[in-house]
Amino acid sequence: MATIKENFGTTDVDDEDIEDMVEKIVEFYRTAEDGKLPGKYDQELFDEVKKYSTSTSKAIKEIVVAQKTSNALDCIMAFSQDPIRKVEKLDQLLKKVTADIVKIQAELEVRKAKLGGGSNPSGSENVFENEKTIISECSAILESLEGAVC
Repeated sequence: MATIKENFGTTDVDDEDIEDMVEKIVEFYRTAEDGKLPGKYDQELFDEVKKYSTSTSKAIKEIVVAQKTSNALDCIMAFSQDPIRKVEKLDQLLKKVTADIVKIQAELEVRKAKLGGGSNPSGSENVFENEKTIISECSAILESLEGAVC
């Protein structure tokens, strides 16, 4: 449940939230693949999580209710349908994506360092300083001409 709360920001998750998250994750992997970044796209896992999104969201709700109950019998009854098993694939997917994000961030840092380490390819933070100066000078000339030209 901690993984779900970290990734969704809440434990109140419905099937649409799960499907939306899966679509965003698929988009993330496609972008990573286009950039030749590490991270393996597991179509079977994505399909399974998306297919069972309704039962997974119900299982999450059952677990939340069971965690809040103080009566042991109610807790046992809540877990009798094994909601944890239904949430395992979502948990597995979220952990995989989190690990892949770390790998991709590390790879991006390596690539950035190879390019000079700055926020742009040349490595210089002030790459447009000359252009900014010229624009400022042109703006000053235009301001001085304001009203003088028809």
